[in-house]
Amino acid sequence: MRWHSEARKIADLKLAEHNPTSIPIETICKQCKKSFIDYASNKRLFCGKDCYSLWQKKNLHHGFVVLECEYCKNTFEVAKSVHLKNINASPKKTQKLNFCSCDCSQAYFSQNIYKWRNDSRGENNPAWRGGVSGEKARLIATKRYKDFVKAVLKRDNHQCRVCTSKDRPEVHHIIPFYQNRTLFFVITNGITLCYEHHQQTKRKEEIYINIFKGVLKSTTCGGRAVNSLVKEET
Repeated sequence: MRWHSEARKIADLKLAEHNPTSIPIETICKQCKKSFIDYASNKRLFCGKDCYSLWQKKNLHHGFVVLECEYCKNTFEVAKSVHLKNINASPKKTQKLNFCSCDCSQAYFSQNIYKWRNDSRGENNPAWRGGVSGEKARLIATKRYKDFVKAVLKRDNHQCRVCTSKDRPEVHHIIPFYQNRTLFFVITNGITLCYEHHQQTKRKEEIYINIFKGVLKSTTCGGRAVNSLVKEET
């Protein structure tokens, strides 16, 4: 065993009298099998970070996985730990696309991006509502729609019919435009909601139809009662 200096040896021996685990010992690296000096209290298994990284790559999750690049079709190796981490990070717990480099990944997506965009248009898009967005936008720009909004806000005293808040009131169509276009300007089909409750109805309009109809029919229904109904439906 090598000592750095005689003074260090004396200091270590004095310290060892009070703490036996502070004695320098000779340890064999688990990766490179070379000896190194360490203190017993550290319980190190590797001589350095490089050996520790090599051991992880070879032994963690039993080594490497051979994959095929989606773009160049060449095979490449990746640590199984990294491969499993990527799979678990995906929503469906699957990893369908594998690339050997960033260049292959960029080239693949640049070739297919326009095809994916075309495949998600029109009826293939999950947000498709019958192609009414253009017609609805034209109606919203009319004076008739502005008068409809003013009438609904005035009827509800510019406050949300769910929480009675007057902060950022908006008009919501109880029966959506894509279900019945003839009710777009009917005042009884509109209800005032605050911004937060209006956002809550996005893509869930059908759930709240009966709730909001009941709110308009009842004149004594308070905000707490309506809030409880909304929470139960969601």
